[in-house]
Amino acid sequence: MDHPLGRRRAFHRHDPDHFAREFGVLVHEHCEEELGAAVCGHYFGLPVDGFEAIRRFMALWGQPAELACADLRCME
Repeated sequence: MDHPLGRRRAFHRHDPDHFAREFGVLVHEHCEEELGAAVCGHYFGLPVDGFEAIRRFMALWGQPAELACADLRCME
C-alpha cells in the first residue's frame, strides 16, 4: 500500500488451490487507484518471478502517475 498517495497495488499468491481451481492461475493482483475503492476484488496477475514483480512495483512506488488498474483484467 502506498499510504502517502492513498493507493494500493499488490501482486501475490495465496490460497493457490482455490485460485487454480476457480480461475486457472496461482497469482493475482490487487489494484486501487484510491484506497478502499477497489473496482475489482482480484485481477489476473502476470506470471513473473519475484524479482520482476519487485522491479515493476519499484517503478510505480511514490510516482504520481496512475497505477493503470483499468489496464488489468478483472477475475470477477
